[in-house]
Amino acid sequence: MIRGGLVGGAVGAGVGLLAPGARGDIGGAVRNATLGAAAGIPVGVHLANRSRGSLLLSGAVSLGIGAAVFQSAGSGGEAVPLLIAAPVVELVASTLVERATTP
Repeated sequence: MIRGGLVGGAVGAGVGLLAPGARGDIGGAVRNATLGAAAGIPVGVHLANRSRGSLLLSGAVSLGIGAAVFQSAGSGGEAVPLLIAAPVVELVASTLVERATTP
């Protein structure tokens, strides 16, 4: 499940970097990548779990973490540790939710 989350997060971050709001603005690109990874991580974990857990719950938890970091990232350089830690926390949370909701 961890590998699935890493792949999903990388794809989501890539999509976030290509989003219109990211062009020419490194802060916007990082924030978009954060939200993209927040959406991609639970999908990757869910697919790696053979679609047996709750994607809805896992996605809600991951997007909630991503949204909180997105809000904090607008305040400047002090948000860098949050931007680094967010995908790790999302990956762990998504994996735990998938395991807990797998029949």
